[in-house]
Amino acid sequence: ARDLGEMVVRRRLQKLARLDDAVFTRGSAYSYNAFGWSHYAGLELRGKPERWRDMLEMAEQTLRAALLHGFTKVEIAEAKAVTLRSIDEAVMKADTRNSRDLARGILGAIAQDRVVMSPAGRRDLLKPFIAELDGDAIHAAFRDAWKAEHRLVMVTGNAATTEEEILATFATSQQVAVDPPVETEAVAFAYATPPATAGVIAARRHIEDLEIEQVTFGNGVRLNLKPTEFKMNEIQIRLRFGGGTRAMPGDKEGLDQLATMIMIEGGLGKHSREELKSALAGRTAHVGFAVSGNHMVFSGSTIPEDLELTLQLIRAYVTDAAYRPEAMRLAGKRYAEQYARMIRTPGGVRSLKVTRLLARGDRRFGMPSLAVFNQRTAGEVQAWVASEKRLGGLELSIAGDIDVARTIELAALYIGTLPVEKAGRLAPVKPVHFMEPGAHTLTVPTKIDRSELGLYWKTTDAFSDIRRTRRLGMLAKVFSEYLREEVREKLGGAYSPWSRSQMSDAYDGYGSLMARVKVAPDAAESTRDAVLKIAQTLSTEGTTDELFGRVQGPTLNGIKKYRRTNGYWMQVIDGSLARPEQLDWARSFVGDFEAMTVEELNKLAATYLAPDKARIMLIEPAGDVAPQPDGAP
Repeated sequence: ARDLGEMVVRRRLQKLARLDDAVFTRGSAYSYNAFGWSHYAGLELRGKPERWRDMLEMAEQTLRAALLHGFTKVEIAEAKAVTLRSIDEAVMKADTRNSRDLARGILGAIAQDRVVMSPAGRRDLLKPFIAELDGDAIHAAFRDAWKAEHRLVMVTGNAATTEEEILATFATSQQVAVDPPVETEAVAFAYATPPATAGVIAARRHIEDLEIEQVTFGNGVRLNLKPTEFKMNEIQIRLRFGGGTRAMPGDKEGLDQLATMIMIEGGLGKHSREELKSALAGRTAHVGFAVSGNHMVFSGSTIPEDLELTLQLIRAYVTDAAYRPEAMRLAGKRYAEQYARMIRTPGGVRSLKVTRLLARGDRRFGMPSLAVFNQRTAGEVQAWVASEKRLGGLELSIAGDIDVARTIELAALYIGTLPVEKAGRLAPVKPVHFMEPGAHTLTVPTKIDRSELGLYWKTTDAFSDIRRTRRLGMLAKVFSEYLREEVREKLGGAYSPWSRSQMSDAYDGYGSLMARVKVAPDAAESTRDAVLKIAQTLSTEGTTDELFGRVQGPTLNGIKKYRRTNGYWMQVIDGSLARPEQLDWARSFVGDFEAMTVEELNKLAATYLAPDKARIMLIEPAGDVAPQPDGAP
């Protein structure tokens, strides 16, 4: 009952954050028992430091309104619907639960002196109770969580204030009258009416050994299907199109980040984002949007009974995305918060600056400054997305617990009838060039005494030679093992060393093998030398059969487990319209890693890992100084 009340308050905070005059960007309400003896309830808001008074007043008055007046019938119905659906979904997915998650649940129950319950048992216990709960009972439980008379009021961050100002602001807010919530009408989903006719199937192909179905509709949209039994009642969906960041207008830096942030938040022509949440409460239809290096994508997750609803929702975003002003306001505030954190941490400076430096300043890499981000507009995003859809190449991929025939029917109805224009092709992709070897130092305005050391060796792209890509990935695992033995265990000032092969799927010939270490500033030089010594050993002497075997075994086990996930098969089928060889890669995946030899890795190490080919990036603290206006270190 208490949880339902807190869900309502969180929804109220989400709606308040989207108002024109919103004083905060994120809010949360929660309560829990700590250590078996301490009960804790909290309400938190996050926003700009200079708005701390407004946020404190908003938090106090939102909490007090809930405590005094309770919740509306529609609010309670929505919270109940969401909770009941999560309980039912747990039962639907019970037989294919992850063993690790199940073990954690058992241990957690034992630690809290609770009976270990099956999802069905939990459902049978809770559903009748929740159904009978009324507004008075939920309100009483919420009030009980806050029954202690004392309040701890905290303002954290870099706000300029004093204890006296905080207490005075809180006391003043308590004198402001708060009104009871207004009863509203339930919202019905406005995009549930199917098209009058389904799309025509122009071609169909069954790939027997992989159990993959491919369908091409008359409008040119390709459908890839992979039925699986790994997870009951789990379906993943991806609708991809366009050329992604590599095709972004050259004078519109930051457009990809903004598009990712506002597409879903902007809602639809007939529903705001908050109305959509209410209309879909109690249903499993999750849709997101992202811009990657070589495409845009609407991604979804659902269960069989809500597959049609999810396809309706994706179709609505493709045809009637709204780009509402509140999405822009929220994106601007959230990016400002994110940027303020990033310019003061080594990891943030890496994301902002190092990625772009490695690409010789190419603005398709890294992240824009706050000033540049704020130059972008919703109109630019709308025009760009529209132009990307006109390029054609729309591809819908669905993997999971699906009925193939029914899924084809639904896809033909909602995606096979999309109005797809075919006006032009993707322009030639401007190549990207890796920076020349050398050492560079960047600084972070922070008092935290921690540096980050990164060494990068130029390799190549991911897809021109899949065998080489796999072996460079394994070489990075071998490098990580050397880093663990030689750097973390033998050098006291180094932390979390690891290596990774980062090969582009968007730009020909572009990629790197990276070694990264968190290090105490006075140990940066010795750590750099130790990493370069490992690279020297690998490039001239190679690794050993023993160490290679130590890495290969766990990697093979991980691959075999990964193949039994919907996420893996989604990677196989998604994008196979433009790159059909992905299907052959799935056939060779396990066998190629089993056949891999230490000699092959040593040859790659000799080709790429010479110490004098390293690009060395040291990010170190510069004390508590103000960052430059554009965030440059």
